[in-house]
Amino acid sequence: MEKPENKGLYDLILADTEDNYYCFSEAHIQDLVQDKTDHKLADMAFMETIVANNCWTHDKESMDVRFRTPNQYYRDFHWNVGTDIMTSDDAISTTIREAFRTIPLNWNQFLDTSQLPADFPEDMRAVILEPFTMLDFMEAMLNMSEALSVEQLRFKQLLQYLHRSMGEYALFEKMGIYGYNGKEITDFEAFAESFKKMVYERSTQKDLYNLFIEMQHSLDFFGIVKGKPKKQKFMSLLNDGKHAYYAGHAHILVTRDTDMIAKTELMYKIWDIATMVMTPQQFGEHLAKKKPEFNSVAELFAQFNHAPKLPTFYEKYDLDEAFIQKALPGTYLGYFNTLTIATAGGHTYNYFIQNFPKIGSPILTVELERMVNILVEYFGTDELKNNKFDRKELENGNWKGREWRVGEMGIIFQLKKEMILYFFKTEPKKQKATE
Repeated sequence: MEKPENKGLYDLILADTEDNYYCFSEAHIQDLVQDKTDHKLADMAFMETIVANNCWTHDKESMDVRFRTPNQYYRDFHWNVGTDIMTSDDAISTTIREAFRTIPLNWNQFLDTSQLPADFPEDMRAVILEPFTMLDFMEAMLNMSEALSVEQLRFKQLLQYLHRSMGEYALFEKMGIYGYNGKEITDFEAFAESFKKMVYERSTQKDLYNLFIEMQHSLDFFGIVKGKPKKQKFMSLLNDGKHAYYAGHAHILVTRDTDMIAKTELMYKIWDIATMVMTPQQFGEHLAKKKPEFNSVAELFAQFNHAPKLPTFYEKYDLDEAFIQKALPGTYLGYFNTLTIATAGGHTYNYFIQNFPKIGSPILTVELERMVNILVEYFGTDELKNNKFDRKELENGNWKGREWRVGEMGIIFQLKKEMILYFFKTEPKKQKATE
């Protein structure tokens, strides 16, 4: 991105930071610390021009957002580099090693090892012929990858052999993976459910964060998505899964890594995640096509007048109730893409929301702040004399929202796991009687 030929895209991104939020995660820092020089600090400073202090982390069982710049977050922790995870005595590395040590891996259960071909890598015969744990296998793989050079093809031969053997010996069904014949997915629903079940049963950590990362890694390891065999340390494989996990909370993931694109698109399909995966070129084209009217409050509310012409993607009717959802022409104010019309008890309720399946729906404080300020700028101080957003409003965990009355229309903006903008017809204000 820092190269002169990327200046056009960089300028588009900087302009877009006024309307959308760009975030980074621990995975980005973990990628950068592979560089043992101080150049990584310059890279972090450049990242900050785009992502500011929007830092996504995983805290216990959920995603957490911190107001930390890349450089600040880097200095908050001691970072393991490369394969230190196999030798370091810190708590995280020890826990990971113990988890892998509990996973038995005996290739004799799956392969006819009595007929190994003559070209089978000699260095790996012991791994195949003797019962190993996953930790033993990973150590053997890492030892080979550390010694890898452009001329040494043994690591590539090993991966090719394992991928070839899995297809030939139908290992997938023996492992509990169905709907995949070793070359392609033949039944997606069967594959998705059995793959998730297989990883869940084998995993020692059952939370979505760790399951997602393990599943993404397994696509590569079992050859379901056959990437390019290359020098790649274990932490880098984990980081692919982390990048995909965090981006699954957002709308767009941008990467030029073709292997990661293939794995991530399949993972998002398995988990029914709508996050779009784009190359830098595709993302530049996406930004260039953005329409300015999508940033207009007036244009958002004008869509209600066009409701009959908007496409309906969900509707449900009962005797005295109706619930209809319509797709807006685009994403307005960087968030709203759905108009909902509901009737119940003789009343009609209209509201704008976002319909976008993600891993989770955390609303960033900066997102809420921006939306409140846009609406206050347009409608003015609300009925309860609340003005622009103050972050102290969130201190008790309950946000009071905003309410406006414009002519005969009432408008309520609330946060209920997601941002909701209600609007409805109100009774005329009663005039005080005079004698």
